[in-house]
Amino acid sequence: MTESTAVTLYTDGSTQPKNPGPGGWGFVLLCPGHIILGHGRHPEETTNNRMELTAILKGFSILPHRTIVSLHSDSEWCLNALFGNWNISKNLDLIAAIRSEQARLLVHNAQHVRAHKGHVWNELADQLAGSGYFAIPKQETLHDLSVIALTWTEGYREDFAPRVRQHAFSSPKSLFRLSWDHQGEEEDG
Repeated sequence: MTESTAVTLYTDGSTQPKNPGPGGWGFVLLCPGHIILGHGRHPEETTNNRMELTAILKGFSILPHRTIVSLHSDSEWCLNALFGNWNISKNLDLIAAIRSEQARLLVHNAQHVRAHKGHVWNELADQLAGSGYFAIPKQETLHDLSVIALTWTEGYREDFAPRVRQHAFSSPKSLFRLSWDHQGEEEDG
């Protein structure tokens, strides 16, 4: 992917069995020629909004400089916190980190998607956030796209996002999984 490439990012965050509770986040990034799926868990008590913001942050963090982004989220709170004129007093750390990532990207659209209404990419982001596992959509949905799956685990290394940029955007494989385990060992296969 080169500078000024247009991508679409679908995000979701969840807590289970209730909000607040242990959480998860997921994103589906539609890029020219491939799809990147990312997800992670947060075992401590958190909120749906923090997990949704985390999904946005992680999705933004792997994009090359000056990528044109269309963001789709089923959280009106998160979209208004980031792009509206709301006076926000919670999750300021994540909002600041997202705005820092935004500064190097071209976010031209932030759109609310209704949850659980059958939108294939929103449903996939929801699956990623809810379970940490994902089911690849039907082949006719994917067309000829490659799928890249990313898994963040506890204690992931800070150089994870730049390494994803290097691996995923320079020469994506037809299907690979790039993850860091809790010891920081790279798994690439």
